[in-house]
Amino acid sequence: MEHQRVIRKHNSDYLRSGPASYASAHRRWGFTSSLTGLDIEPSEAKPRIIAGQRTNTNVASDADFQNDTHYTCPVILGTPAQLLHLDFDVIRSDSQVITATSSGEGSPIPSPVDLAAFVPSNSTTFAPGISGSRDPLHGADLLQINGVTLSNFGFKLIPPNDRESQYHGMGYLGLAPRSPVASKAGVFTAKFGNWRVPNDPEQKVSFFTFGFIHTPTLASAETPIRYAPLCGDRWMFPSTTALINDTQLERPPENAAIVDTVGPLALVDDQLLRALYNSIPGSYYDSEARGYLFPADIPTSNLPVVRLGVGCHHIAVHKHALGFCNHRSKPGYLYGGFQSRGDLEFDILGDTFLQGLYAVFDSTNQQFGAAELLDRTLA
Repeated sequence: MEHQRVIRKHNSDYLRSGPASYASAHRRWGFTSSLTGLDIEPSEAKPRIIAGQRTNTNVASDADFQNDTHYTCPVILGTPAQLLHLDFDVIRSDSQVITATSSGEGSPIPSPVDLAAFVPSNSTTFAPGISGSRDPLHGADLLQINGVTLSNFGFKLIPPNDRESQYHGMGYLGLAPRSPVASKAGVFTAKFGNWRVPNDPEQKVSFFTFGFIHTPTLASAETPIRYAPLCGDRWMFPSTTALINDTQLERPPENAAIVDTVGPLALVDDQLLRALYNSIPGSYYDSEARGYLFPADIPTSNLPVVRLGVGCHHIAVHKHALGFCNHRSKPGYLYGGFQSRGDLEFDILGDTFLQGLYAVFDSTNQQFGAAELLDRTLA
C-alpha cells in the first residue's frame, strides 16, 4: 500500500491570542503560576471567546480561554465508515469523539462544528454499565488512519453539549507512547508547517505519518534524526542544557521536556525565560497580558538563536516562532512563544518548538527523534 501523509487541516475559526492560549495551558496542565497576573476561575466553557473585559484582571474566567482547536486531522471510524476530524494529541492515551445525540423525534442534534458527529451504528459495541451514569459512554469500532487499522478501537463518546466537546471540536485521538494507535504504528512522525513562508505552499503543509518516515521531508532537513530516550511512558526526554546565541545555560540535571502537539506555546522555567528575553531589546513581562512581550518591529534575523536540549543534542527553535502573535491590547508588541511553566518540574514544548523540526515518535524503541528543518523565513 502506498504511504500517504495525514494532512493537518487548519481551523479557520481559530484566532491566535497569547493570553487565552496561556490560560488554556494552565487549565490543561494544572500548574500554579510563578509570575503575577493569572489565577484560574473554573466555570462553564464558552467556545471561541477570548480575552474579554474583566472586572478582576488577575482572574481568568472561561471567556479568557482558547477553547478552539487549532488543527484537526481526518480519521475514518465505524462501519459503515464515517469521516471525523480529530485533534491528534500526543499527551493523551485515550480517545474521544463527539456523538450525535437524538431528540425526541429521533433526528440528530447538529454538531458544534460544521462536520457531522459520529453516529453509533450496529457495529459499535459499548462497555456495560456506563450508559446512564455521569461517566462518558465507552464504545469500540473500526478505526482507519493512513497506515493504521484497528478493528476494535476503544473511545469515549461525548454529547455535543458536554464541556469537553467545546475544547476539542470533534474530539481527539490519543497518541501517547502506549496508546493503541502509537503501539500499532510502531513509529509515527509529525511536521508542523510554517505558515509565514510566502509563495511556498509545501512549506505551509502540516502532516502526520503512521508506520513510516516521510523521506522527502527528511532529505530536505538540515540534520539527520537525533534521538533521545524517553523518560517513562510519555513523549518526555532529558533536557538539561539550553543555548541562547553562544551562551550555554546549565539547567537542573533532572530537567526534562515533554512534546505537546495540541498546545501552541513553549513553557519553560523562569531562569531560561529571563535569559531569553534579556537578549531581546525592549522585551518585558506584562502582568495584564500574563506573559512576556517584545517589540514587533525587531527584524526576525536580529532575534536570538535558541537551542533546547533533546537528550545529548541541541535543537534550534525557528526565530519566527519566538513571536506567537500580535498582542491586541498592546499595539506594536508580540506575545512571546516562550512563557513560564510555573511550578511544573518539566518543560512543555508545543508548536513554538515543533515548527522547527521533523518529529519522530518511536514507540517501538521508546525514543523521540528530531531532525532540524531550515528556517525559510530567513532564507
